[in-house]
Amino acid sequence: MASSPSSTSSASPSGFPSLQPAYYCRLNVKAGEMCPIGDIYSGSKSVYVPTMTGYIKSVDGFEPKVYAQVVGGGDFLYFDPSNEHARVNVKGVAKSDAGSIFTFGYTGCININEDIGKIFSGVPLSIPFGQSTTNHYFETGDLKYKALENCTWSGNGRFVFENGGLSVESRISQVVPSTENPPL
Repeated sequence: MASSPSSTSSASPSGFPSLQPAYYCRLNVKAGEMCPIGDIYSGSKSVYVPTMTGYIKSVDGFEPKVYAQVVGGGDFLYFDPSNEHARVNVKGVAKSDAGSIFTFGYTGCININEDIGKIFSGVPLSIPFGQSTTNHYFETGDLKYKALENCTWSGNGRFVFENGGLSVESRISQVVPSTENPPL
């Protein structure tokens, strides 16, 4: 039988990974072009949301440095039958300022509160961080960016309404493994 960590221990937990801020990602939503697919086999309501423009750029000092324009993509969005959560499944293509092409994507879960519900009903407003987390990936044939394929990425998302348009903004961090070795 496995033992559990002592709840009375005064030492900080160890052996957990940390997050290193890496990239900003902003996708401009074409809300007027959403494609409702309808109720699917899982009981979820499916909607496709085009996100044809945007950018991915590095946090200062993070390597490999990226500045890329999103050239196409979209979000395959699934609303749980309870309408308490939505599942995102974003896939896109970006082109770096040096001409390198790579794909990117992320999956995650959004907690649907009153304000998030308004966004999905077409009401234009900004929503701060705190309602969604995401798992990101990158794929490329360019050796300069190959390291992106071999990392684990985690994100935090928000909605930004400005200049008459809605964007989804993610702050993407690299998951850094712990080198601490707590006793077994």
